[in-house]
Amino acid sequence: MSEISWTIEPPQKKQAVLGQAKPKAKIILETEVGGTEEFFVPPTVARVLQGKEKDGVFTPSSRNEFLYELKEISTQCIKARIETLIVKRDYSTAELQKKLMLDGYQKNVRDAAVQRAVEVGLVNDSRFADVYIRSKISQGWGPLKIKTEISKKGIEVEKLSGWPDSYFSDVDEIEVAYSLAQRKHLSGKNDYEKLVRFLAARGYSFSIASLVAKKILDENATSK
Repeated sequence: MSEISWTIEPPQKKQAVLGQAKPKAKIILETEVGGTEEFFVPPTVARVLQGKEKDGVFTPSSRNEFLYELKEISTQCIKARIETLIVKRDYSTAELQKKLMLDGYQKNVRDAAVQRAVEVGLVNDSRFADVYIRSKISQGWGPLKIKTEISKKGIEVEKLSGWPDSYFSDVDEIEVAYSLAQRKHLSGKNDYEKLVRFLAARGYSFSIASLVAKKILDENATSK
């Protein structure tokens, strides 16, 4: 028996589901030291490994050397993956970590790659948060909804410089909420509750939602 041998099994073909882990390739490694071991890697990593093996530049002679070379390939692939993702849109650190985890990259490789991306400025949570918040304000989101949604991306708005005053100082929340609520179709049944729920779902406090709902209903009653 040779000291080391391995086989690569391609991922099982199945439809990818958004937000779920992608199918991974399986590497079966056999060594005298470790016996039979299985490793799951992103298909991209498996393809690069196969290409290097075919070209005769992937020739590890021990388990440690195999794992070292595999990590080097994973590091190269994850770097290219991050660059591809960042070109399309900005990511928060937590978002990027989750994306790479679903791709199938191991934690030690992910951590090092994301840290490097932060160090060179490809990823910046403060920059991401600033753009995200201003974008959502322009869409009529209130502070509560923004706080809830951006927390899902691993960012705490309380730790952002100037939150919320610097973002909402030029925004009349009542005016924006009023403009949004005017678009809501009213049936004449439970309209107050509908308007309050509608505005609360967009991140406005109960006091503002209630005030705007009463204002619209009063105006509708006066115009009849």
